[in-house]
Amino acid sequence: LGEVLAGPHDPRYAKAHRAYLNSFNEGMPATGPAVRESLWQRLGHALAPRRDQPVPDWPLSAPTQRLARAADCIGRTLRQWDRLLADSHTTLTFILQPLLPWCRDHLPAGERAMLAKRSQHPANFERLLEGTFDSHLQMDFFRRIKSQAQPVPCYDMNSMLSSALAFDAELFVDRLHMNDQGYHALAQVITAKLGLTRDQRGQRKAPPIKLV
Repeated sequence: LGEVLAGPHDPRYAKAHRAYLNSFNEGMPATGPAVRESLWQRLGHALAPRRDQPVPDWPLSAPTQRLARAADCIGRTLRQWDRLLADSHTTLTFILQPLLPWCRDHLPAGERAMLAKRSQHPANFERLLEGTFDSHLQMDFFRRIKSQAQPVPCYDMNSMLSSALAFDAELFVDRLHMNDQGYHALAQVITAKLGLTRDQRGQRKAPPIKLV
């Protein structure tokens, strides 16, 4: 939505924007009673030659602009949450989840095959990420989040996931989501970084309770 709102306000792209936003409703049940077509309408649809409608499109902004907008939005949201949680004895920490190929220099065969297959039929998410996969863009993206989110502590799992024992295995089912083994490996890295392992958790002192 942010990319659409920041894009060119040109009437030529109105239909493309609407089609793009409506595409996120795939699989949602239709609302309202279905309108039954007449016999002549059904015959007309059956006999008329099918025409493949071109996929509506509009120009995306530069990758650096897209990532900067996303980082600024994340930073603002984290500062808002930090203010909301003030005096609540709650610790807020931001974890940037790993993304292919940001977190790997070399992909396992299964993940390479998965990305090749998805590139043949890219979804909305792949299109928004187009051109953003360079490692220097990822580092700038995280640094911008971290600077915007202060004083919230931020950790980048793209650089930390390599410490997992299962890092060389196939962990991703798409660019963003992991399989069970991947989420287990990610959880181990996060809990170790935050000092939440079982041994450490047993030694931690409970925070004082503020009576109101």
